[in-house]
Amino acid sequence: MNARLENLLLGRSPSRGEVILDLCAVIVGVIFMIIIGMRAEVTWNALQWIVALILAADLVGGAVVNATEAAKRQYHGPEARPRDHLLFNAGHAIHLTLLAVVFGVDASVLLIFYLYLWLATAMIVWSPHYLQRPIAFLLLVIAILIQQALSFFPIAWAWLIPVLYLKLLVGHLLNGEAVGKR
Repeated sequence: MNARLENLLLGRSPSRGEVILDLCAVIVGVIFMIIIGMRAEVTWNALQWIVALILAADLVGGAVVNATEAAKRQYHGPEARPRDHLLFNAGHAIHLTLLAVVFGVDASVLLIFYLYLWLATAMIVWSPHYLQRPIAFLLLVIAILIQQALSFFPIAWAWLIPVLYLKLLVGHLLNGEAVGKR
């Protein structure tokens, strides 16, 4: 893999261990998507299976990538601004759009979860640094509880919101360093 693509997908100068771990996460995502799809007895066509496997690879792999030091170097350098994090998370609308377009998941429900992602992102990035971690976890738990309580998603996609929010709210937004109150 060339360095530019590696930096884009895995963060700035990932270690060999991070690359291996990231690849393992992608493989786990694909394997579990196959298992979940089979257990849910989905009747997806070939295009739907391809999209499902790409989503699983990106979200599971991305959740792990975003937790690495390489990703922190990429997205939490001195030049990082709250706007950058909002735009990064906004770009993940594609995942929810694919659920609506390719799999017929209710777009209005997906819009609610997308707006919640934006609100949660804003709350985290504009919170005092020492509160960002607990706020991110609280907002992740609330999203999971909302999804579970209201049963919005087909069983094959029940994992998506928790993993998406884990990837973005906890993995991407938190810079990884424990700090005291400032």
